[in-house]
Amino acid sequence: MPTFPSLTAREQIFTQHFAAHGNAVTAAEAAGYPAEQALIVTQTLLDQPHIKEQLHALALTHGLSEPEATLQLTQLARGTMAPFLRVGEDGQVHIDLATDQAKDNYHLLRRVSQRSYTTQTPAGPVEVIETELELHDAVAAVDKLLHLHGAYPATYEVSGCGGLPGTNIYLPDNGRGDFHSPPAPAQ
Repeated sequence: MPTFPSLTAREQIFTQHFAAHGNAVTAAEAAGYPAEQALIVTQTLLDQPHIKEQLHALALTHGLSEPEATLQLTQLARGTMAPFLRVGEDGQVHIDLATDQAKDNYHLLRRVSQRSYTTQTPAGPVEVIETELELHDAVAAVDKLLHLHGAYPATYEVSGCGGLPGTNIYLPDNGRGDFHSPPAPAQ
């Protein structure tokens, strides 16, 4: 397994766990970062160039098989906010990233951001913390899965002569085995 001398022992453990399991928060916890800080720490770690280089090298070593890629796309396509939300006794919806269900679904999160500010109320100043979650694009994942499974017909662009518009030709693969790609245009 390739190693980079510029990585600390914690960073080595983080990158190895992340490459093996794909869950950055779990990898951060395995590397000894406190659980309550793991989500924030992962964002910092994943932005560092030497961490990116190590993860790229590990990805080349470990590879992602086609079934694994299909499974990950399927999980992204079916992803919802439900694992990260709970309804309190007051009927309000609250974000909760500390539950086991949320931790098992961290891979669905594309981005997590927080901002805090103080606002003045009649009872005095109140600190407000706003948390924003963004999931990976489910529509894009579905689109990639449909392409992977051949749900879209093959499209070829044929350019027109003298600047005239070209023609789109849609060729469905009908399963007879008689479909052949057109030759590449001469350069």
